[in-house]
Amino acid sequence: MTSFNISPLQALEFSLRDVGIVVGNIEPTQWGAPTPCDEWTVRQVTTHVVGMNLVFSALLVGDPMPERT
Repeated sequence: MTSFNISPLQALEFSLRDVGIVVGNIEPTQWGAPTPCDEWTVRQVTTHVVGMNLVFSALLVGDPMPERT
């Protein structure tokens, strides 16, 4: 793994920004498309990533875990 001279918070900020850019560029016709994750569509992978970000946020501030939908 490449090491950069940034804080963990900065790394998280950059990662979330980049994921936001990728998700923001998904076209409506692409949501049902397959992904390299067997049996998961673009929508399912995106939902998983967003859900895990909500879990991570809750852990950081001590909130209860979000409900699974």
